[in-house]
Amino acid sequence: IETVALTIAREFDYETFIDFDTSKADGQYKKTVSNKKFRKNHPIFSFISYEEGIRETVNWFKNNYPNIRK
Repeated sequence: IETVALTIAREFDYETFIDFDTSKADGQYKKTVSNKKFRKNHPIFSFISYEEGIRETVNWFKNNYPNIRK
């Protein structure tokens, strides 16, 4: 969670301190997931890193913010 939050903050040029509540669980304990069915149904899909996904999402948000909350 910390890594994702800091990645998002960096993409928004957010430099203010982020306080993490370490008294809470640090994420889901374990979730076994398989993308086998997805890969079977979308054989030419190409994955990107989560950093690139966050960058693209933040850029979309910045470009579309004036129109999203109308």
